[in-house]
Amino acid sequence: MTILKMNFLASILILLIIIIRAALLQYLPKKVFPILWSIVLYRLLIPVFISSRFSVCTLIHRIKNRVINANAFWELAFPANRDIASSMVSDVMSAVDTTSKRVVEVSFIKTFWVIGICICVLYFLISHFRCLMDYKMSLPVENAFIDDWRKKHSIRRKVNIRQSDKISTPLTYGVFYPTVLLPKTINWEDEAQLQYILTHEYAHIREFHILFKWLLTFTVCIHWFNPLVWIMYSLANRDIELSCD
Repeated sequence: MTILKMNFLASILILLIIIIRAALLQYLPKKVFPILWSIVLYRLLIPVFISSRFSVCTLIHRIKNRVINANAFWELAFPANRDIASSMVSDVMSAVDTTSKRVVEVSFIKTFWVIGICICVLYFLISHFRCLMDYKMSLPVENAFIDDWRKKHSIRRKVNIRQSDKISTPLTYGVFYPTVLLPKTINWEDEAQLQYILTHEYAHIREFHILFKWLLTFTVCIHWFNPLVWIMYSLANRDIELSCD
């Protein structure tokens, strides 16, 4: 299955989910929508393409050389049918040249596609590492409330809780070593609000939403030319947040 066929089928699914989302967002459980977006991700990422070690251009050149050699042999073996042989070779060479031009056009499109992928990957990586530099300047938070919350929400992965003046809303980053980052302006006396915030971020960690967001980003980089994939990226990130509320 080609990348365009995968895009076409996935685009139909995206449009269908957008319609369902617009009509039933207030009625269906919020966890349904990340599952639906997962189906689209599967359609966009599977099957994985396995490239051939043989170049199509090289194959075309080999065919042309064999046709030329066959023509030379035919003219030597059957001089009387030289015109017929030349006509046949001319038709074959014309077909090969047309195929070669199409291969060049496809190669140009693939090159343009790969350049787009590189630009998207570079953009997301730069943004990610800039954020990480800010996150490293955060400070760990240790108090009685945090210790009690950790005991009630223990998982195999250690959850770090830190505080930063570089952010305005709570967030979570890290897959294997998750960290909940809280804004410095948070009210530590409002335990009800703290409980809500930490439970929300704990849901992200427990459901591996960080990994899911990375898959979304990877999918956008591969299918950057499809506007519907960017729409899916935006809506899926919103639905992930809604599923944790």
